[in-house]
Amino acid sequence: MENQNYLTPAQFGQIMARAWLDADFREELESDPTSTIKGFALSELGIEVSKLFQVPNAPDDLDRDSLEAIITGGEKLMATSARVCI
Repeated sequence: MENQNYLTPAQFGQIMARAWLDADFREELESDPTSTIKGFALSELGIEVSKLFQVPNAPDDLDRDSLEAIITGGEKLMATSARVCI
């Protein structure tokens, strides 16, 4: 078993694919996401992950007004570098 802090986007994609194909897994994922993701990571990927998520630093080119506009839906932010973790 390997220890890993975060799921990679590819590993998170594996979880989503499983949920799309397996209704029971999807139900478990929706009702108890932390335990379900940790269990999948351990049994299917052979890794033990330690955190639910990590908030990345804000991009340097976004000021307070831009961030507030994103919160209210006035601007869109594409999160390309965010890491998914449990």
